[in-house]
Amino acid sequence: MTVTHLSAAGPDLSGAASMHVPASTFVLEGRALAKHYGSTTALERANIRIERGKIHALMGENGAGKSTLVKLLVGATTPSAGTILLNGEPHLFGDVAEAIAAGVVPVYQHLTLFPNLSVLENLLCFEISARGTFWNPSPALIAKARSALERIGLHVDPAASVSSLGLAERQLLEIARALCRDCRVLVLDEPTAALNGPDAERLEQVVKGLARSGVAVIYISHKTEEIRRIADHVTVLRDGVSVIEGQPLAETSVDEMVDAMVGHVFSVAEKELPKTRDIRLEVSGLKPEARSAASSFSIRAGEIVGLTGLVGAGAENISAAVAGARDIHAGDILLEGRAVKAGDRVAAAQSGIGYVPPDRHAEGLFPGSSALGNASASVLRSLSRFGFLDARSERSRFDILFEALRLKPHAPDLPIESFSGGNQQKVLLARSLGLPDLRLLVLNEPTRGVDVGARDLIHDAIVEAAGSGKAILLMTADLEELTSLSHRILVCRSGGVQAELPGRSSPETVARAMVEASR
Repeated sequence: MTVTHLSAAGPDLSGAASMHVPASTFVLEGRALAKHYGSTTALERANIRIERGKIHALMGENGAGKSTLVKLLVGATTPSAGTILLNGEPHLFGDVAEAIAAGVVPVYQHLTLFPNLSVLENLLCFEISARGTFWNPSPALIAKARSALERIGLHVDPAASVSSLGLAERQLLEIARALCRDCRVLVLDEPTAALNGPDAERLEQVVKGLARSGVAVIYISHKTEEIRRIADHVTVLRDGVSVIEGQPLAETSVDEMVDAMVGHVFSVAEKELPKTRDIRLEVSGLKPEARSAASSFSIRAGEIVGLTGLVGAGAENISAAVAGARDIHAGDILLEGRAVKAGDRVAAAQSGIGYVPPDRHAEGLFPGSSALGNASASVLRSLSRFGFLDARSERSRFDILFEALRLKPHAPDLPIESFSGGNQQKVLLARSLGLPDLRLLVLNEPTRGVDVGARDLIHDAIVEAAGSGKAILLMTADLEELTSLSHRILVCRSGGVQAELPGRSSPETVARAMVEASR
């Protein structure tokens, strides 16, 4: 099937995807939507039609306009052009609260729960009703909250603190809160990005059940196989334009979706990895926590060493410890024979250790600062003279990296909040690659929640860094990423490294080793 751009005149209402669907079944529509920020175009001629009781996937590269389109649909911002229809009638939401009141409820990738409040309090904290208040909910509101929990199969104590819940349970609780707000259109932004396999499958089943009950779902994800499993229709954006609109998944191949997103299908050929050199990093008897098993391993200059394990196996703690991002209970970490000070990221960066953390919002980004300011945060001393920042040197150093990573939009002076998640991740990677004496690059889930185009660019940057002699520690739960990039693979259990596999092992071999290590 050929992928073509839609005309500027608006959506083609005679297409096969919409031919047999009565207009009344579309609960929410966006027609020829555009959004401009000054001279920057975030969205242009985007069309989407959401059918009652169906799961509609929204895909596109980071920076393609997905977030902007959703913001328009839920009233977070107003369109520069185009029309939004609710139940077939033109309707422009004044703000997100108005959209939620109409039953259009967004659930964001970065959860908005209150961790110190109980499950029940989180479910009802937005309720304003004559039947009760937040602090003294009526029996009817309590019944409504329990019904929402039962509907999604979340069997937790309503009095339990949200801080005691696992990540998957918190994600489901966000959905339950949407149901408490009489949700008719549920907008899910990368709902499984941080979940492991079983938890992701559980959430997928919940979403399918909600659709069967009549809820319309907008499902944003970069995972093509996940989309094929769960969605009924797909809309794909590229450069702010809908290049696939509402196409049935049964008629859409993975290659077609990828081609629509990035303009071509990426080759699956293995990347050439550089030959290894002298030992750069040496870890001996490392125990991030008292209960952790001891880990000992080394990484040579130019070598990519993968690190993985089941959830809770300790891989994330080990990578953070090596990067100086957390304290340790015992052990030694040596970079070219010199001790790395535990729990001191500034000292680690000054010694030549770059680090991309797993949660860019909690650990990596500086809100309110520009993309350039975020990238240069680790090198301000080297870019300053007599206490004053050399802005020309700062820009020249990072412009090259931003260009290589294809930062979108290429406007580094914009606030970091203006960029999509994948482009924020590129900024964090640029921060490490921009260290003046980078020797070791520690990557903790570097492509979590990014699109296939950004993923490929990040992979290329990793391989290029290794090729220039940098040592790489790659912590990831993505087995395809792990096996395609690594020279060697370390498998964790009980908080420490328990097995080593050769590079280019199959994902199935690694998965088997992870399970066997956990026994």
